[in-house]
Amino acid sequence: MFKSYIEQEVAVAAIPTDPILCVSEAGISSGGCAQSKAEAERRIDAHLDMCRYAFRTWKYVMLDLAMMKFCLLSLIMNVFAVHGIRGDWMSTEAKQFVQILVRDFERNGLNLTASKREELMRLRAQIDELSFRYIQNLNDDSTFLLFNEADLAGLPPEFLKGLGKSENGQLKIPLRSNHVTAVLEFCKVGTTRRMVLRAYGNQSGEVNLSILESLVQQRHKYARLLGYSCYAEYAVVVRMAKTPKMVFDFLKGISTCLTDLAMKELDILKDLKKKEEGEFPFGIEDLLYSVDVESYWKDSGKTFPVLKFEEIAGADVWHCDVRVFSVFDLSSSELLGYCYLDLFSREGKYGHSCMMALPEQCINNQWSTTGF
Repeated sequence: MFKSYIEQEVAVAAIPTDPILCVSEAGISSGGCAQSKAEAERRIDAHLDMCRYAFRTWKYVMLDLAMMKFCLLSLIMNVFAVHGIRGDWMSTEAKQFVQILVRDFERNGLNLTASKREELMRLRAQIDELSFRYIQNLNDDSTFLLFNEADLAGLPPEFLKGLGKSENGQLKIPLRSNHVTAVLEFCKVGTTRRMVLRAYGNQSGEVNLSILESLVQQRHKYARLLGYSCYAEYAVVVRMAKTPKMVFDFLKGISTCLTDLAMKELDILKDLKKKEEGEFPFGIEDLLYSVDVESYWKDSGKTFPVLKFEEIAGADVWHCDVRVFSVFDLSSSELLGYCYLDLFSREGKYGHSCMMALPEQCINNQWSTTGF
């Protein structure tokens, strides 16, 4: 019913023109194609974020069906304007966008009754609150472990100088990802690596365990209310795998193919640990330890490209501390992508180390792309 409503509205609606979008009756002009796409994506993303925020924050505003139809219709009209669409014709890309847009609204309860939609929003708010509390507990955790300098053998002197000290002179290792990773990679003392990793894995354990249990229950209720058998099915259906079974079959196939190779590499790592530490058993805390890593990769025949980094002055960034670098393959001078470094802490910023990929960006009219 909702889709037919949209189709009727679109069929009789006048498509607004906007010179900024470089739209003509024949479509988007070739000269303004990339600029039009970027501007349209910015507007659509901003509008979609606004609608999602309004839909999810049910404590502050309750969107009724008419308002949701209006938001969706407005977004569709933006898509039409971008593609220079007239009448009832739609390009393949626009059709796909509309289908995905309708699907996303349905996944947020569009087809449910008013009472069930209200229950869905209540569950969504609880899920968001539990997720926020879980992350917040980790960010606020100030736990640290105390070690003598001998227990931290192998760590760089600069790293040790930056550590705090207790009253008796012992060094403090905070359970932050950058400190934990450094210990696991460079510390030569296996017992230290084991202690740090176990403490890191149990960080905020007592308080977060109950939150995690509640989060699993609320997610299951949320998925069931939308007609899915479980939350895994709800999460995966919009991804390439489509079903949980496909995910498990894929992982099982990978495991079958790589088990023999993995066991050979594990034997190499065990031998390296034995040479360094004697007969201590190999554990998960040893996986990152960089004992003789260079010779290991050399013996394995692995080669890696040599990279060249060039800083971009005056780049458009989200904070003045952020630095941007172009990344080139030194041998071919090929541009591989860009690296954004946001190294310094500030209020409101994620408290742990973090690395993430940013969306690709169009760089010419032939839709060649480079990754970020």
